[in-house]
Amino acid sequence: MSQNDDVKVLKVTLIILAVISFVYGFGLLFISGILVKLDGGNPVEFGWLRWPGGVIIALGIGALMVFLVSLKNRVSL
Repeated sequence: MSQNDDVKVLKVTLIILAVISFVYGFGLLFISGILVKLDGGNPVEFGWLRWPGGVIIALGIGALMVFLVSLKNRVSL
């Protein structure tokens, strides 16, 4: 595998990470009760599930920022 192929794999991985992080993060932040019911878990205080949603969204934003900076500066990661 050449270095160019490795960069493409990394960029695709960053985009997949960002999308998954946004989906789960917004799910935990806004509809945490529904996710607990779908999972079949024990009822918990939803406040304990909302702050991890924000953290997961922040991880998605970080992955997106790394991807966009690499495109802007044409840096091969």
